[in-house]
Amino acid sequence: MYSPSSTTGSAGGATNIPARLQPEDTSPKNCPPKTAEMAAELSTIGHSPVPSLAGLQIGRDAIVSTAENLRSATVRTETEDILPATERMKAAVREGVRNKQDVVAPPWFRELSEDAKRKVAKQVVDWVFSPVNNETERWFNRFTADKYIQKYLKNTVSETTYEEVGRLTCLRHVKERIKNYGMLEGQGNDIRPPLDRWSRAQRIENAKEEMWEALREAFRDRQSVAVPVSFHALHEEDKKEVVRLTVSWVFSPVDKHTHRWLECLVAGEGLRPYLKHTVPRETYDKAVRIGLNFVRETVDEYGMLVEEGGGHSRIKLAVGDLWRAVLDGVANRCDAKTPASFGGLSKAERRQVVQHTVARLLPVGSTKFEDHFNRLTANNDVKPFLKGTLLQSDADGISRKMENAGSQVLSNVMSRIYQYRMVAYRSEDPVEQARYDLWEAVLDGVSDDEEATTPASFRNLSSSDNKQAAVKGAVSRLKSLQAWQIKSHFDCLTANPDVEPYLKGSMTKTHYVAIESKLKYFTSIQIWREVTAKIEKYQMRG
Repeated sequence: MYSPSSTTGSAGGATNIPARLQPEDTSPKNCPPKTAEMAAELSTIGHSPVPSLAGLQIGRDAIVSTAENLRSATVRTETEDILPATERMKAAVREGVRNKQDVVAPPWFRELSEDAKRKVAKQVVDWVFSPVNNETERWFNRFTADKYIQKYLKNTVSETTYEEVGRLTCLRHVKERIKNYGMLEGQGNDIRPPLDRWSRAQRIENAKEEMWEALREAFRDRQSVAVPVSFHALHEEDKKEVVRLTVSWVFSPVDKHTHRWLECLVAGEGLRPYLKHTVPRETYDKAVRIGLNFVRETVDEYGMLVEEGGGHSRIKLAVGDLWRAVLDGVANRCDAKTPASFGGLSKAERRQVVQHTVARLLPVGSTKFEDHFNRLTANNDVKPFLKGTLLQSDADGISRKMENAGSQVLSNVMSRIYQYRMVAYRSEDPVEQARYDLWEAVLDGVSDDEEATTPASFRNLSSSDNKQAAVKGAVSRLKSLQAWQIKSHFDCLTANPDVEPYLKGSMTKTHYVAIESKLKYFTSIQIWREVTAKIEKYQMRG
């Protein structure tokens, strides 16, 4: 129950390759047949948020057709068709994930009998959910985006799989689509209560889904969003909540397409009064950093930026909800369930919530501590924010307290503390602290597929020489990585504009030779050239 997820990055910053895309899948000889790109009809465009802080959006990328040469006219039995058709569809999904392009139903799939199409869809859906983890949304989105394929998705997801999906907050949108597409087995027999008997949460959820669908249509048709009737029927506070969730969805992720999604949203005059204080500072800063001027101007025009301290009440609410979930987990002998108030927060706010919740563990007595600790740390939505939540003095206190519970319990708790890197590193040397924090930011950036943020300890260094030393220390960590990890970590570090001025001379000759040799002999010639070219560009060799 408490075993850590195998899909998260390792302590060394590596990100495991998902089970559906084995290393050999990236080899040219194992790639699926070359696909032909089609002019994408935007009617297939969808949109999906990500939390994490991980996810892809249906329809924000180009759409790919997996059209291949028509099958031979040789007559086959239906049983003979299903297995190869399933494998061909899996190959198409792999290519879609690899190229960030949605799958479009190929001609050979359309030629199958209706029963064969359903069987192929069922088998591919089972494969997409094997396993259920934080990578699942990417695979699910690519396969299910096509309207034609959606017709054969009904009754393809078991209750067990649906429950697994529901346990991960990062897959909440997958869970919603399973319902929307009628994929849950036996779902067709569900009878929803009349609208006037819906709870407040049901009304908000319904209005949110209809709003998102209206926004997809607006994006597709390049027009303003048609605000659904279900939104107008809500109370004022509920309208604010729906708009806040929708804005969060529009900015997940922040990329070159965000401009169009936001333009469609703010064109809806009925929504404008509810746009205030809906965009977190970290989201705004990212939009500015990548040059989204329209987005920056729109956020400023409508006062969408969350005010400093404005999230305090939300954080306080989420801390209380998460701690109650821990207590419920202890009482019911299950892992803490993620409260809705936690899932709607920004990444920075969730980090604060976990920090405060971990602090609530400290007074728990030795006989009950392990149970409370395990219920919290086993939650997959909490795990990414456990790092640095304890001081060394806190960890020492826990160790002394747990000695009374026995050596095995002590070992279990302390090993988990170090596994999740919960003890914050503190150094009296400001340069050493900045070096450590800078590398941790790289690990987080690689894990979240984002640029490395600049830690405050680096910004606070008093001189250029000290910043140069901190960057040099972070660069030296590249040497210890596996060959296939070097490029992602190197790119993440060097892409930080605060780091770039200090890259010159940051790599010793020994480090350069070690890195260059790994890239040359254990990666592709293209990766070797790209990294070494950047080393020369930034004049990193000392």
